[in-house]
Amino acid sequence: MHSISSYLAMFSPSLPNYFIKKYSKENDTVMDNFSGRGTTGLVARELNRNFIGSDLNPYALVLSRAKIEKYQIEDLIEKLNNLQEEYIKQKDFFYKQTSIKKYSELLYFYKRSTLSQLIFLRDTLGKR
Repeated sequence: MHSISSYLAMFSPSLPNYFIKKYSKENDTVMDNFSGRGTTGLVARELNRNFIGSDLNPYALVLSRAKIEKYQIEDLIEKLNNLQEEYIKQKDFFYKQTSIKKYSELLYFYKRSTLSQLIFLRDTLGKR
């Protein structure tokens, strides 16, 4: 998860790891006012600390949230299965819809079926 995305001013997880271990104990709360891509939050979670983070950049919020969320494998599998079922129900719509035309330049990089899936995921997950 540490390498999920590049970001300005990113640093190795070893840096927050050192400071979190040195200045806190398990179940303490670690705060990062410039959470960026969430490295400190993820390290805090790995070290059994609570985490509070903030950043002005909305992209940073998305990255940090994705990294610090606690997931259970069963929940992820259920979510993926639900997404797949929903896509199958709407496949004809997404495969033939006008938004494929809207992104027609992306057909140079993706097969039509793959682009259809990406649009579905963007429309389904990207709005939350």
